[in-house]
Amino acid sequence: MDSSPANFQEIIQGTKCFVIPPFQRPYKWGKDKRDELWYDILTQYEKCHEVIRAKNSDTKMKSIPTHYMGTLVFAGPSQLKGVATSEVIDGQQRLTTLFTLLAAIRDSKIKYSPPKEEHMNEVKEVSTKKKTVKAGVDEEKRQFDSFNNDFFVNARAKENEHRFRIRLQAEDRSALEAVVLKRKPSAISSSDKNLVYDSYKHFYKLINRTREDVANDGELKRFEDFFPLDLDDLEEVVTTRLTFIQIETADADDVNGIFESLNAKSEPLAQIELIKNYYYMLLNSNSADEEMSTHWGRVKSCIPQDSSQQHFIWAYYVSRGTYAMQNKVYGLVKSELLNSGAREDGEKMREHLKTIAEWAPVYSELEQIETAKRHDGFANFSRQEADVISRVYRAGGSTCTPFFLWLSRLKKNGAISEEGIVKCAEFLESYIVRRFLCGLPPNNLNLSNGKILKKLAVLPAGSDPVSRLQIALSAEADLEWPTNERLRDMMRSSSFYTNGKSGQRFFVIGEIDRFLDPRTQKNYEESMNSIEHIIPQSAGSSREWRDYFSSVANIDSFLENNMHVIGNLTIVRNDENSQLGSRTLDAKLPIYERSDSEYKLTRATAKWIREALVTHKYFGEDALKERSDWLYDIVCKRWPR
Repeated sequence: MDSSPANFQEIIQGTKCFVIPPFQRPYKWGKDKRDELWYDILTQYEKCHEVIRAKNSDTKMKSIPTHYMGTLVFAGPSQLKGVATSEVIDGQQRLTTLFTLLAAIRDSKIKYSPPKEEHMNEVKEVSTKKKTVKAGVDEEKRQFDSFNNDFFVNARAKENEHRFRIRLQAEDRSALEAVVLKRKPSAISSSDKNLVYDSYKHFYKLINRTREDVANDGELKRFEDFFPLDLDDLEEVVTTRLTFIQIETADADDVNGIFESLNAKSEPLAQIELIKNYYYMLLNSNSADEEMSTHWGRVKSCIPQDSSQQHFIWAYYVSRGTYAMQNKVYGLVKSELLNSGAREDGEKMREHLKTIAEWAPVYSELEQIETAKRHDGFANFSRQEADVISRVYRAGGSTCTPFFLWLSRLKKNGAISEEGIVKCAEFLESYIVRRFLCGLPPNNLNLSNGKILKKLAVLPAGSDPVSRLQIALSAEADLEWPTNERLRDMMRSSSFYTNGKSGQRFFVIGEIDRFLDPRTQKNYEESMNSIEHIIPQSAGSSREWRDYFSSVANIDSFLENNMHVIGNLTIVRNDENSQLGSRTLDAKLPIYERSDSEYKLTRATAKWIREALVTHKYFGEDALKERSDWLYDIVCKRWPR
């Protein structure tokens, strides 16, 4: 491993190509990071401006401290057809940003507009009158090409892929090419919002600010006397006054260890970035790029977001009975691969990567089911399976993805039928809903699910996965799939209205309403409906309601303990909710029981309350408990244990 100090010019000069390997994330720096760098550059400019062109400038400049930009780590270099090629292990963000900044300086200095792409290689005849104009354009082109050859382009590269001195990932490559060749944004294949092109535009605007512009910027006001900037001085500051420690290593273990630990000025490395780096390192062959592009490329096409890729890897492992917290999944992957012998046997690593890629489409379809993007047309799930899985997610079962991957594997191996998957999903829905109704916290479900799946990962031959899941859910104490007795007690006292997320509450209330009227096609989304408090939330400040509860010993305590229990809640339309407000019970009941009411639950509630009033004289604590028990009976039938 070799290390040495170098400024930016020394790092990029010569015939070389810095390649961003496939395991790296794309370019991510936004405005805040760029502005931080710009402030550092202006500080250097302030220190050096009077000295750069002075006599004995070299000696004087040595006495001024440079700005340290951190460590750059490269794997290599290797010689590929005359081009020294190195992989960037740490430093992509800073290098790419400085390339875009240099391009902005170039275009501020050299007012050259390249011809349209279709005319780039054509030589046109010009009239005598246009020779002067052509001479000016030719000089601008000469300066433009000279600048590019100094900093951006390997003019003698024999292969196009090594033409530029930094080769970004595919999604950023066309943007950087547009910056280097000064193409219009419309030439970028991905989008005008690409961060690489945004960086170029951002710096071009900053470079060309006037003194008045800077004077109105509180943070940069101290630099106003230096605007407009001397572009030659600015170029020298960027190329010679920004220094790094560059480390070059060819040892795979060194590369991986450095990648794990280095942070420098970049954003913290995510688990998925460490995983991709480790995959790449274990492949350790001339075909690593191709294999990562083929197999991980399939993962990326199915699951574009890094955070979702990380969750996929975690869910994949948990579904096979191996547990780790999501923010520790890299260690799980590394340990498993080392224990499998993949460190010494590249073929095992390839098989692992191929398997991961095969399961990415399944996870992608689960994501679509969870987000309700569609409900059928899946390659891996029938409409019936997708419907019940969707209900689990809507009930609050975001932690259940590993279970669905486990079930998918059983289905692939012929160990479970579609009917069995539906039954298993119904069990999962039951344990999520019952826990929710008991007010049990969801924060231990990942760990509990891991324990359950560890028991289920290797089923004895001929065993029934459905009954095994039911037994495992019932036996795991940490999970606590509430019994009927516990469910009844907790529904009487637990706050339903303030528990969990609103989507879960509307799902449970909506499913109770649907159970009472199975023919309904209603949508129970929050935007269309409201959860109605029978005893209104404003009852404590209402004279009518306080008079109604005059026989209650402690009204405030009664309201605090019973206001948000499920026995005091039903569902109405938004417009009905505004009509009901804090009305008395006598005024509310006719609205609840209207024949055109869309909700069977609310119509049945009105009938139930009228009968309860005959028994209890008023809708108080005893009636609330009895209504909770009435709803409990429905819940036990809808979500049996």
